[in-house]
Amino acid sequence: MISSCYHICRLAGLKGKPITFRGQIDMLAFCVFEVCVGIFWPSMMTMRATYVPEELRATIINMFRIPLNAFVCVVLANVSMLEIRGGALLSRWYSRLVAGC
Repeated sequence: MISSCYHICRLAGLKGKPITFRGQIDMLAFCVFEVCVGIFWPSMMTMRATYVPEELRATIINMFRIPLNAFVCVVLANVSMLEIRGGALLSRWYSRLVAGC
């Protein structure tokens, strides 16, 4: 892992250059995200095994995927409306999405 990161940085011309403050913030955000995902999925699988009957599990899980797939199709159909300038519009869109949940 470390050697692959070294080679990627070397190819990008970053060898010997310190990481910027923005890069440190990005790395911290990435690590927090990975911890959250690492906690979420095992918890989700445990709850799924506890509360969803084995014989109905596949059907129930697939029924919950239908709205998600519809959402993805709507977003992809309207991707031209999501102009990203510095990520500000996308971050506002995500914050509205999270606030709605």
